[in-house]
Amino acid sequence: VELVVDSHTAMITGEGLIATPGVVDSHVHLSSPEVVPAALAAGVTSLVGMGIGGVWDVGANPAYNLHSLIEGWRDAPVNVAFLARGSSSSQELLERAVLAGAGGFKIHEDWGATPRIVDTCLGVAEQADLPVALHTDTLNESGYLADTLSATRGRTVHAYHVEGGGGHPDLLEIVSQPHVLTSSTTPTLPLTPATVAELLPMTMTVHRGHHGVDSDLSIAASRVREHAIAAENALHDLGAISIVNSDSMGMGRIAETARRTWQLAHVQAHLAGETGPDVVNNERVLRYLAKITLNPAIAHGMAADVGSLRPGRIADIVLWRPVTFGAQPELVLKSGFVAWGLSGSGSGSTRLTQPRVMKPYFGGLGGAPRRLSTVFVSQACLDDSAASEALPKGVRYTALRDSRGLTRGDMVANTAVPDVKVPTTPDAVLVDGRAIDVHHAADLPLTRLQNLA
Repeated sequence: VELVVDSHTAMITGEGLIATPGVVDSHVHLSSPEVVPAALAAGVTSLVGMGIGGVWDVGANPAYNLHSLIEGWRDAPVNVAFLARGSSSSQELLERAVLAGAGGFKIHEDWGATPRIVDTCLGVAEQADLPVALHTDTLNESGYLADTLSATRGRTVHAYHVEGGGGHPDLLEIVSQPHVLTSSTTPTLPLTPATVAELLPMTMTVHRGHHGVDSDLSIAASRVREHAIAAENALHDLGAISIVNSDSMGMGRIAETARRTWQLAHVQAHLAGETGPDVVNNERVLRYLAKITLNPAIAHGMAADVGSLRPGRIADIVLWRPVTFGAQPELVLKSGFVAWGLSGSGSGSTRLTQPRVMKPYFGGLGGAPRRLSTVFVSQACLDDSAASEALPKGVRYTALRDSRGLTRGDMVANTAVPDVKVPTTPDAVLVDGRAIDVHHAADLPLTRLQNLA
């Protein structure tokens, strides 16, 4: 990279720091505006969001709600693609969402994930070059995994939380399909002695289960499969699950997207016996970095703008001190301007006065976020004169592109398509015929030393 500097170039004294692309979190429920500072404080600079806050929804729709949400996003120094609800068998309704500014669709079992819905939504997405995120049918009410896959007809789909977050009981077998881009959410990564105990109450809460109703408890318990979670963890190290995201406020924490990814890498390196000063782990490091940066950007049509540090991309850069890498950034740059980071007292004698806490910098204040951030929409929306005119003004819009026709082979450092078999009993999952043992991580890095909670 050729970098031209002159006497007006500002510099960050970055010696000893690690620079990564901003984290791209591709599964975020926008239940509260508080998700924005939490994201920035964890190095997340782009997200794929759904919902409008304060209501029970998995999309940002209709146009009135979506445009109001864009207006409210003006002060957020974070790039965003808003997903509209894809759970509809009405092609016209989905097409209206495209023109309203949707950055993709979310199909969710709570609103319907029938084969007809999957087929209809993917048809509209193909025409609009938009991604589709899929949360499948836990109860097999409208069909089995084979029926869902048949409805995709080989068209690209992003399968959310392939284990532990709901969906077909044998959902992990979807990893065997090359046209399915797979991801995991933070609560199952890595598997620890507390994972199952935490998942059950989370599931009951977000799906409005009642602890006094035995059937609700049974359904929630059926979604938590420890043997499959263990296999999910192992599949990440094979590069068969290409993306990690948070499912923030839906059943996960946006502050843990990067942290849990690196914790999982640590656990898998130990299980493989690939640790110590003489081991070169660059391949594993790049594999896990891609899961939270470039791969989600590719899957959601953002890769021409975010997810990597390359000429022509938006300069969303996160600087980390090695001792807190993955847990707490030193500085977060949006479009090359410092937006968030560690800061001491305004009355301090130097900028390093302790204690330093995560706060907005000038890039996170006033009108700066509007200059520094991007709202991703479809090219069809921008090309339609009435639709583009209806979008809120004073916002930088960019078209999503190349999210269709993707396969696992398009994922960086995570291209594996193994044969996965999930037994109907709580026995070991088979990956290419090999049984995956359940392993609980007894201790992890990036925990109490870097975090009080």
